[in-house]
Amino acid sequence: MPWKVGAFLVGACLLQTSARLPSPWLTIPAVAAAVAILWVTRGRLAWLQLPACALAGWGWAAAMALWQQPPELPWPPDGRTLQARLEIVSVPVVREGRARFIARIRRLEDPDPRGEADGDWRVRLSWRDPPSLAAGQAWSVPVRLKPVQSYRNPGGWDYAGWLWRQGIRYRGYVAKGERRLLATGACC
Repeated sequence: MPWKVGAFLVGACLLQTSARLPSPWLTIPAVAAAVAILWVTRGRLAWLQLPACALAGWGWAAAMALWQQPPELPWPPDGRTLQARLEIVSVPVVREGRARFIARIRRLEDPDPRGEADGDWRVRLSWRDPPSLAAGQAWSVPVRLKPVQSYRNPGGWDYAGWLWRQGIRYRGYVAKGERRLLATGACC
């Protein structure tokens, strides 16, 4: 039994060494195959149970990572200005004429052929010379987004990981353009 747990941990650690997460369509059959092999070989064919346990550990770690991953935008943020309908979900911190807050984007509109997309994306935004902002307000504003990145110092604070654990995959700022307050209300 301890070698099965060890093989499971080896499989989970193998996923940690990969540069990208696997597709969900690969993870589900891998876990199903591992469980089927372990079920069929109960108590016999020990040589087959070792890779099955490793595959189960790999699949379990992949499923947990995919499940906890913040949602991705429908198209890559490539420095273009997008019109966003958003709700402010954190208390804005205003310092030196700039407000920083966390917002939940409900709708993105691209003036070019990509069109519109509805979703639920948490982003960290900055707004220069903002009006009076409060948690719970809904705005229609132009935004520029980019994926979060950590600092380049080895051993330094993991800024991207910190935001990722809060469900934030993108950060950006409110650009120049039409800004409309849509509603005020309780924070979501």
